[in-house]
Amino acid sequence: MIRREGRRLRAYAAVVVLLTPLAVLRPHARSVPERELALAVQCLIRPWVLLGGEVEAATSPPRAEVGALRAAFEDALSAPPPSFPGFTSVPLRVRRAEGNGGAGWPDILWLEAPGIDPGRLEGRAVLRGYDLVGFVRSRPRAPGEPGEGLVRVELLCHRREGDLPQRIAGEARSLARTAEGPVDAPLIRAIVEGAEPDDPLPLRSVRSAPEQCDTGRPGVAPWPYVLRTMAGTELHPELPAGLVVGVLRDRVYAAEGFVQQRYVLPRWHPLSLVRVEVLVPRAEAAGLHGGEPELGRTRPARVLWSSPEGLGFRRHLLRGRGLVAGAAVVAGGRCLGRIEAVLGDLAVAAPLSRRGAVVPLLMLGADGHLAALVVEGLGSAAGAERFRILHPDPPRDLGRGTLHTGTLGQEFPSGLLLAMELDQDGAELRVRDFELRHWPAEVEVLTGVAP
Repeated sequence: MIRREGRRLRAYAAVVVLLTPLAVLRPHARSVPERELALAVQCLIRPWVLLGGEVEAATSPPRAEVGALRAAFEDALSAPPPSFPGFTSVPLRVRRAEGNGGAGWPDILWLEAPGIDPGRLEGRAVLRGYDLVGFVRSRPRAPGEPGEGLVRVELLCHRREGDLPQRIAGEARSLARTAEGPVDAPLIRAIVEGAEPDDPLPLRSVRSAPEQCDTGRPGVAPWPYVLRTMAGTELHPELPAGLVVGVLRDRVYAAEGFVQQRYVLPRWHPLSLVRVEVLVPRAEAAGLHGGEPELGRTRPARVLWSSPEGLGFRRHLLRGRGLVAGAAVVAGGRCLGRIEAVLGDLAVAAPLSRRGAVVPLLMLGADGHLAALVVEGLGSAAGAERFRILHPDPPRDLGRGTLHTGTLGQEFPSGLLLAMELDQDGAELRVRDFELRHWPAEVEVLTGVAP
């Protein structure tokens, strides 16, 4: 027995030694078949789990009810944007977000603009409500990038390579409070740009006046310093004043209250954007209405095998024609998960709550308003699917409503129903009626746009 354990330890040591050069050269590399290898190892150690199987899903809500929720979602999404004197807002849907900008946020948006010449939108500001998101910046299409009918947007957290950074001038005022009452706070003027990928927040201040103020003074609980655009600046003279850039977040020395670095946190997250508006001067907005984006296809698929809960993670093997990686798996009008890999007519799918998955969601409240969320999957526990809210930070109370999908790339449509009931405990979100633990034998694979 001891001899066998010794051989096993020597084998482990040999594997570690052989893989060490690869780990040194590529410290962030991940094995492509990592999940499949884990599944194979689990099946070799405990082959009886293959006989576990799963029962079919419980009864889904009636299709009429799902259709009504979908219609309510579309109504909330298509609510008229705010108006600005002298400008027209052109609403466009987000196809996908990509890139690696400040704080590691995606820094490029692709918008669906069928029937619109992207050149007419070049350099225009992109908003979400009253929040400035970025600017339309086209460039020669690189291999692998989306094709015609799309508009490229550089977000505020984008850092141009070998070019002058994109900067915004703004001003912020707050009303700080102490136990004795309100305290007058100074007006802060700042010029901000996209931060580095390893910075804690996506935007940083390159100049501000005053540089030092009491935003981090102990004993003072300030209302947020909201940075808004200023009118008539040389950086962007065409921007209207009052657009929200974000909330000031200062990194300070606690003892002295000295501001070491001033950051700005936008009120949006790139993954939480489903529809945005391009701000165009009213005199140039004729004909900029565009057409409806092309819808994708629904393909039937069959669940061949579902991993038992004893494996510690859930995967589902599907078979069907025309399956696409990244597509949504739907049953009874409810989103079950997402396809992770495709090989021929076979595909491996996983629930959206799988550990480590970062997913954009939309909460349709009882008042008909949408709240954008970005969550991280925590797996399941005690019969509930668990998520951790990453955005907004700090999380706010969501109240009652239904949970829908956000935009997860060009193959994953937004607005799919996820849950009709949820529980919130601070930053943790528990969903008990996902019905993701047991998938039915027949499902549908829904892509966001036609290939």
